[in-house]
Amino acid sequence: MSNHLRNLPVLISEQVATFLELRTLGERIFADLAQTWWVLLVLLCLSTLLAFSWIVLMRWVAEIMVWASIVISLALLTACCVYSFFKYQELKDVPDAQNSWFDEGELTPIH
Repeated sequence: MSNHLRNLPVLISEQVATFLELRTLGERIFADLAQTWWVLLVLLCLSTLLAFSWIVLMRWVAEIMVWASIVISLALLTACCVYSFFKYQELKDVPDAQNSWFDEGELTPIH
């Protein structure tokens, strides 16, 4: 008899035990749902009201949010460009700042 056939009863019993554990887990989950269904229903209604309120609020605020995001994005890009320019002006005469860390093969701190 092959080794697989000798282990067959053990494999079957392990599968049955796993199935029974999953079944008891499923029974516990359904028992919890049966006890707390009203909490889930209340939370579902509250989340629906919150989502509807958000949609109504966005009806009036969407235009302001879009323009604000455009203006803020441009302001941040401008600030980054100005910072980069001043940093370049500061480092252009420093001899060690001319070397790139790509050329050296390792990262060196620039003060």
